[in-house]
Amino acid sequence: MGVGRTRLSPARRAADRVRLADEVVDVLVVGGGLLGAWVALDAAGRGLAVGLVEARDWAAGASGRPAVLLSGSGTPARTAVRERARLLRTAAPHLVRPVPLLLPAPTPLLSDLLAPGLPRSRPLSRRAALTAVPGLRLLEGPGALRRWDAQVDGARLTLAVVRTAAGYGARVLSRASGTGLLRAGDAVVGVQVTDRTDASAFPVRARSVVLATGVDGGGLTDGVPADPLVQVVLPRTALDGGGDGLVLPVAGGVLTVVPAGEQWVVSHPGPDVPAVLGALDRAFARPVPAAAVVAVRVDRLPRGDGVATPAPGLTVVAGGLPTARVTAAAAVDAATAGLPGVPPSRTAHLPLVGAHRWDDVRDRAAEFAADAGLSPDAVDRLLRRHGDRVTDVLDLVRADPRLRRPLPGAPGYLAAEVVHAVTAEGALSLEDVLARRTPSSGADPAAVAALVAGPLGWDAARTAREVASAR
Repeated sequence: MGVGRTRLSPARRAADRVRLADEVVDVLVVGGGLLGAWVALDAAGRGLAVGLVEARDWAAGASGRPAVLLSGSGTPARTAVRERARLLRTAAPHLVRPVPLLLPAPTPLLSDLLAPGLPRSRPLSRRAALTAVPGLRLLEGPGALRRWDAQVDGARLTLAVVRTAAGYGARVLSRASGTGLLRAGDAVVGVQVTDRTDASAFPVRARSVVLATGVDGGGLTDGVPADPLVQVVLPRTALDGGGDGLVLPVAGGVLTVVPAGEQWVVSHPGPDVPAVLGALDRAFARPVPAAAVVAVRVDRLPRGDGVATPAPGLTVVAGGLPTARVTAAAAVDAATAGLPGVPPSRTAHLPLVGAHRWDDVRDRAAEFAADAGLSPDAVDRLLRRHGDRVTDVLDLVRADPRLRRPLPGAPGYLAAEVVHAVTAEGALSLEDVLARRTPSSGADPAAVAALVAGPLGWDAARTAREVASAR
């Protein structure tokens, strides 16, 4: 996999657009969330010709949630545990963060074989639990259990999978909607696609089509059963907590409060923000005012994993973290059952973009910082977002020292990361940068637009429209 082949630049998109219209691919994946991205990588890793199209941005749907827990709040299945361990150790160690979570006692002790690579679970007295989360009010019984889990930014993980698939030769095209299935008799032989950047339409011919279009089916197939999830982002000052997250049972599911940098990411089964804030008010002594909310997102998550073949040449797949890679491998097996000589899945052993030389760079923040004229803290944040590809961002800083400055309103991000988002990570709009490359950062839309206008070829009118839409 060549380093340059993983760059999702505007030029790369234009080339893939031409090739998809001209070629017949072995597997065409519709849907660029995490599951669709894994399907594309699995197929490309087997040496197949692959196309991947997404109607919006990569991870624009439920896959783009920040601070996703890799095993949820219940006892994870062994498959989920193995996949979490792979992400921690091999696939994306730069993106995965261990996080301690408090669960109220009595809680069935989770076997530590469920947490390879993480500290052991241990019980806490009531006093110790309240020391860890001082503002906690909803704590009945003798104490709590501190259990370690792992969290990941869903958008960055999805981007890493898409870029890795591109590195293995997949033709990847965001802002491209599948508008209809192409058929030959009962068999599906491709998809009609509309390029949403210029409204042009073209067919993509394929020996097999995999729909990974989320719970609504993307208009190409029936939806799948789903459960709602509301996420609210709060500043760390809004809750009287420490470094631990929190998992509490609520009606319809669980409330999770996960630390993410200078913010809390609160997840709740909904149905709306008042319900989330009400659950927090019952859990914490100090009420959380609605004005404290930094960002809100509402998603519908598939209820379980599944692979189906409703017609010859058509596979439909649904699922989510942390078993997306395994589900994707099963989908490729089903999609290529009629193709001769297809090798088995290789993705169990593939590191994603940013992970290949992680052990060589993870402790070099001070060295990189001195060379680039940045603070070690800034470079450490870059390492945790870009892994061993941190040098791609630092090269931008060296070429233009103005790009080392923090973003106005978002001191945790550098201007170079915005340029990198549109030259290497496939961002095509201001929303793409603000919502998924610098999520919940408070970055000034006008400042970000000024950075991306040149690489994306925007004139003043287009730049103004993007800023107005973002605001």
